[in-house]
Amino acid sequence: MTPSDILYYRLINHGLVNSNKKTCEEVVQKSGVIQSQDFSASKLAIGLRLLNSSESTIIKSINDGSILRTSALRGTLHIVSSKDIKWILDLAGSAVINRMQKQYYSVGLDEKIFSKAFRIFSKELDGKFLTRQELYSKLNEHKISPEENRGVYLINRASLEKIICQGPMKGKETTFTLLDAWAPKANTLERKDALPELAKRYFQSHGPATFEDFINWSGLSNADAKNAFESILSRMTKETLNQSQYWFYGSLEKNPLPDKVYLLPAFDEYILGYKNRDLFLDAEQSRKVITVNGLFYPTVIVNGKVVGIWKRIHSKGKVILDFQLFDNLSKMKHAAIKDEIKRLENFLEMPVIMKI
Repeated sequence: MTPSDILYYRLINHGLVNSNKKTCEEVVQKSGVIQSQDFSASKLAIGLRLLNSSESTIIKSINDGSILRTSALRGTLHIVSSKDIKWILDLAGSAVINRMQKQYYSVGLDEKIFSKAFRIFSKELDGKFLTRQELYSKLNEHKISPEENRGVYLINRASLEKIICQGPMKGKETTFTLLDAWAPKANTLERKDALPELAKRYFQSHGPATFEDFINWSGLSNADAKNAFESILSRMTKETLNQSQYWFYGSLEKNPLPDKVYLLPAFDEYILGYKNRDLFLDAEQSRKVITVNGLFYPTVIVNGKVVGIWKRIHSKGKVILDFQLFDNLSKMKHAAIKDEIKRLENFLEMPVIMKI
């Protein structure tokens, strides 16, 4: 197996090549989660993997509750299928809470305050959808200050404890509501079944990938990750490259890498979902794509590799795309970028102008 083979298989498994998914929920369920600390970016991430989609398609699925946004793996905001959220949180929640104890202590949060805040959330969100600031006002009314990140930690912890999640949009603002009410059909799995299911979701959507990639993405302990990985080994295919073992779920036919350009959003799973990124990102360009404090910029992908970054600037009813390309691209590649811009224009449902 060559590096190009691995990148091609990843493009397929990520749903960036020949996607057959027809709903947002199908896209999200395949991956398990879609990272969403940048909400706009995560909407585009889903849209790129969905047939004939627009930003309003993703918002509709958020508003009808088929997918939802909440803290999940590694304690980071993700978009998750409402059917999967509980078993995923059962796997991930307690480990994140344990890692956060020092941060809680540093701002004066203890279990007594958490319990009081959870009672407030349970009462105030019963049959209601409140914005973050409205929730903060409720905390202030009960003498709990949301300042110095206390409000962020309280909401994050309540999400990890399966008490609350984000609900439908209120205009352009996100809201919060009670998880049980918003996801009444959420499945629960015993831990012995949930661990292999998470591993399956990862390797079928991110493979070929290494075991270390899975540990890094899942946030599981080494023991849990090993248990999950080994439980699906009989259903996976292994390839070796430069003494590293790459695994993918099922099997794929070998085909040439499509000569295509992709404009991926910030924090896209194609970039974020791996510990080792050497196959698609040159070391000398790494800091232009991923900052020291963990920000992932939108990327330009050619033949599976990162060849530049881009950003969108909203200006008077249109979007301007500002590119920083690492190498000179052929006229054909520039034309392919314009094709992707047209695709982005259809997704955003507004004019998009290219600036290089």
